[in-house]
Amino acid sequence: MTKKKIPIQVIKKIEAELSALPPRPPENVNKTEAVHMLAPLIARMQLKGYSLDTIAALLSERGLFVSRVVLKTYLKRGRGRAKGGKSALLATRLPKPKEPGILEPRPRPA
Repeated sequence: MTKKKIPIQVIKKIEAELSALPPRPPENVNKTEAVHMLAPLIARMQLKGYSLDTIAALLSERGLFVSRVVLKTYLKRGRGRAKGGKSALLATRLPKPKEPGILEPRPRPA
């Protein structure tokens, strides 16, 4: 039985074609990554007056089951740092939300 040899040109063509393919996006992400992907939308919702409780309920209704506490934790964990030590989300100079949330600390009782 003779083994068929593959020409180098074919290998180079395959290499060029496969190298040109775009990165394949993941089909699934974990809950932390999902919240991180939705963080800009969540921040805009807060600016519209939605509380984290309401946002968590809306997300849960749509299949991303999170509580306010989990949502707040994931959002804090997912924020990267921009120049000057500010979070990347805050570095966009968004106006402060009407309700304390991920962009503004809750007032502490005296």
